[in-house]
Amino acid sequence: MHLSTFSLIMQTDDRAQDPALRLLNILTEMLGLLILTLAVVTFTLCRKNPQVSSPPRLHLSACLLLAHPFFLVIQSSNHMQEVPCGVLSVFVHYFYLCCFLWTSIEAAVLLLTTRRLEQLNQNTQQLTSWKHMYVIGHGLPLVIVGMYVGMKPDGYGSQQ
Repeated sequence: MHLSTFSLIMQTDDRAQDPALRLLNILTEMLGLLILTLAVVTFTLCRKNPQVSSPPRLHLSACLLLAHPFFLVIQSSNHMQEVPCGVLSVFVHYFYLCCFLWTSIEAAVLLLTTRRLEQLNQNTQQLTSWKHMYVIGHGLPLVIVGMYVGMKPDGYGSQQ
């Protein structure tokens, strides 16, 4: 999925108009979105198992699933007005920042879990009850994007 997104970004010449390449990009993007949807469903079902700490993976997959269509709309539309492009760019920025923070939270959870392997069950239950990881994973990106929009309101969008 990420390679097909990268190919959309790098299309700068006449090959970008080739219908076969466009169809291939669309198919790979749909496959990637399907796989992300399956990941979200899987991690949602794993939430019921107390032995598995899946909230960071669930939120990471959900943020990727939400960010990707916004990013594709921005990349595929050549003549979008500046305001809708800017609004979509704000959402893309927010969701990708959430992805980075949820990846960091997952790394911290794995680090804390592996440091205390003898207390795995107790440690895992404590980690899944952290309410502040939701604030960090979703609130901090909201503050960062909000500050950037407040400091430079015309910083998002196309300058074409």
